[in-house]
Amino acid sequence: MKKFGATGDWARAGEKFADYWLGDGSWASMPEKRRQAFTASVPPVFHEWDAAMNEETTIDAWKALEPKTLVVSASGTRRPIREIVELLADACPHWTYAQVAEGGHMAPVARPELVNPIVKRFLETPA
Repeated sequence: MKKFGATGDWARAGEKFADYWLGDGSWASMPEKRRQAFTASVPPVFHEWDAAMNEETTIDAWKALEPKTLVVSASGTRRPIREIVELLADACPHWTYAQVAEGGHMAPVARPELVNPIVKRFLETPA
């Protein structure tokens, strides 16, 4: 992301991002119109990358968040994300956790029909 974004090669950054998060070959299998939309969404990710990769919030600080917190994950997401969810689940059992079977890391975009009902139920449930 940083390497290709720094040179303004957003298509290449998008390709690397898609293949990592959606699985090898995802970019190649995307229709051109989808690639264009994906490429257009990459520049903000470039600017968020350092914040995400250099996060230093301690697990104790996460514990202090309000109990009405929802973490949705997908069983097929990458190992680092699965491990972060496991750490949070151990440290913050007062939060709500839900897992979708499909969609991987990009499930909110790739499988909104699975994710949106979970979020809707959570938001409609009194604190």
